[in-house]
Amino acid sequence: EIELAYFVAHDLLCAALVRAAQRGVHVRLLTNSAESNDLPFATWTTCEGVRRLLEGGCAVHLRRGAGRTLHCKYAVIDGRWVIFGIHNLDYFSPRLCCETNLVVHDQRLGMLLLEFFETGWAEATPATLPEVRQWLLAHPRLRWFDRFFRYFQ
Repeated sequence: EIELAYFVAHDLLCAALVRAAQRGVHVRLLTNSAESNDLPFATWTTCEGVRRLLEGGCAVHLRRGAGRTLHCKYAVIDGRWVIFGIHNLDYFSPRLCCETNLVVHDQRLGMLLLEFFETGWAEATPATLPEVRQWLLAHPRLRWFDRFFRYFQ
């Protein structure tokens, strides 16, 4: 389970998550929708990554509603490995913001964060391939921004 406010669709991350799903790992991502994202320039990248994950067999829920930006950044693996902090899993965070995450092996913390994740998951709505593809087609200008600023997001 991954709750990531700004899902930047970098090739390595998307490929790793899709490979895990294809091996039978239950991969779920909770992230912002175009409406809830307070960084509109990052929305195309998020939607492109969501498309790739959905096509690869991952489950994705999107937080909806303007002004309801999700801001958490954590992952829980096997209920006991926890990764959390302020890093957005992008190139910008470590290079320019000195952001980092902690990796902790603790089943109690993992279970607490899974409960928190389930609450957010239930409040969000499933992303669908038709919806995501339609959004990407309707916003081609944002792809231009992504092409030039991808490694700074």
